[in-house]
Amino acid sequence: MVVSCQNLLSQMKDFEASAEPLQQKLNATELVVQESNSRLHDLTAKRAELQKLQVQRKATRCYLIPADSSGFHKI
Repeated sequence: MVVSCQNLLSQMKDFEASAEPLQQKLNATELVVQESNSRLHDLTAKRAELQKLQVQRKATRCYLIPADSSGFHKI
């Protein structure tokens, strides 16, 4: 029984040692995914702001037309 426990303990230590690089890789991957999610949130906010500004620019273009080289007049 003691030999079985020692054998299991040895196998467990070997497994933990071999799993360590995998655990490090998983931790690094998790960090990359979390950072990507926060960038995606920022990207979504940036896209929403861009769309808002594009709508405002379009509204301004529709409101103003060039009258001559000296300025603009309302439509």
